Amino acid sequence: MIYSHLAGEHTVGVYPLLEDGTCYFLAVDFDEADWRGDARAFMQSCNELGVPASLEVSRSGQGAHVKLAGPMPTSLTVTLANLIYFEKAQLPQALANV
Repeated sequence: MIYSHLAGEHTVGVYPLLEDGTCYFLAVDFDEADWRGDARAFMQSCNELGVPASLEVSRSGQGAHVKLAGPMPTSLTVTLANLIYFEKAQLPQALANV
């Protein structure tokens, strides 16, 4: 999964899992051809749902990261990110659970 992400084949979300089953943030990486539109759609969906999120452009200028703030239960964080990414923003693939 990591290689396919680095090769640009998959969009991957990452979250640091704490011992109590929570995480402080979830980051979604957008770096495919339409990364600007995808990141914008994700942020718009977060705003509409009242989910705190921040957007930053990658150092390369060829992608972006959206971060959801915690702490919150990890299962809720991943479910919420998938809901926003796949259902609400209607982007092409659900986040991989790595």
